[in-house]
Amino acid sequence: MGYYASGNGYASFKKGVDIAEVEAKLDELDVWFDWNIGNDGVDFFEDDKYHEDETSRFLDALVPYITEGEAIYSGEDDCHWRFRFSLDDQEWIEESATIDYNFESYTDEQMIEELNKRGYIVQKKPQND
Repeated sequence: MGYYASGNGYASFKKGVDIAEVEAKLDELDVWFDWNIGNDGVDFFEDDKYHEDETSRFLDALVPYITEGEAIYSGEDDCHWRFRFSLDDQEWIEESATIDYNFESYTDEQMIEELNKRGYIVQKKPQND
């Protein structure tokens, strides 16, 4: 059973990757992905029923060959998520998305945590009495 979703992404190859080896590895997978390999990486997309196991097999097959990557999905129920490749962990991490049109729903602590995660230094402005 599947779920209607569309997704697309890219992955950047490590220097010196054997492109023919990557092509052979992807060709032997039995998945409903369209992909295009270039010298620097691979672009891929799927636009039909989403099967988590097939998506995982495709993304996992790329792990030994890549330095970065991302796949962005949108489902039939307007659900949004992505897979982001973690070079440190050598795995794809699934992240759920939320669309928010204002910042009022976040606490100061949540905003500070997010900015810290993105590498910013947060400093509170002194109050003028």
